[in-house]
Amino acid sequence: MERHAPIRLGDNCIVEEGAELVSTPEGMKIGDGNLFRVGCSVASKQVGNCNIFEPKCRVPSQVCVADFCTVGAGCNLMQDEGTLTERTVVYGEENTRRLWSGEGVGQRLAQHAKQLQYLRDTLPQAHKLRMIR
Repeated sequence: MERHAPIRLGDNCIVEEGAELVSTPEGMKIGDGNLFRVGCSVASKQVGNCNIFEPKCRVPSQVCVADFCTVGAGCNLMQDEGTLTERTVVYGEENTRRLWSGEGVGQRLAQHAKQLQYLRDTLPQAHKLRMIR
């Protein structure tokens, strides 16, 4: 049976239901403030900070992801290798890539902070914890 190393998840990451983080024998290091949406599959050994992985996207272990990247819904990077450079956006059926200018980074960070605050307020109300003795 193949052994997989631990996944090191950074601060303030959001992992939605059905998201799949797949560790490799070398392990997986994920930076701070990443968003893994419903049904995405990420096996990258190295993920930077403040990335968004949209629903049903696929990122294999041979692809490293820098900071502020977005992998669009349904994009499949299984044929790719190398690194998604900082601020790369992958979108469409052809997995087209472009560089984001970085304009609006403050709004993106504020939106992530708002999502975190909402989850911190809502989850304790919806899920009651019981002490087991």
